[in-house]
Amino acid sequence: MPRSRHKWRSAPLPASSGELSGEERPAFGRAACVEIHPQTKKLLVYLKTDPGSITLEPGFTRDVTKIGHFGTGNLEVVIGSHQDFERAQPLIQMSYRAS
Repeated sequence: MPRSRHKWRSAPLPASSGELSGEERPAFGRAACVEIHPQTKKLLVYLKTDPGSITLEPGFTRDVTKIGHFGTGNLEVVIGSHQDFERAQPLIQMSYRAS
């Protein structure tokens, strides 16, 4: 059987501004699933958040509850720039707090 090219690892995200530090921060795999797409230079982040609780923005957030994907989470967040990453921070933190 051929070996997979992918190395799956789970790790906690670093705390930002001290908001989620130390023992308050749950294991990474419980709150989000991240797909890296090098060809498009984008990250797809799937968060365990109720998509109905936020305003969806086309091209940035999407409800994938009935679509499905590999991993966990109902909310897809597309990160293609540093600005997108900054916009995604509150959603990521909301997902971590809920998990």
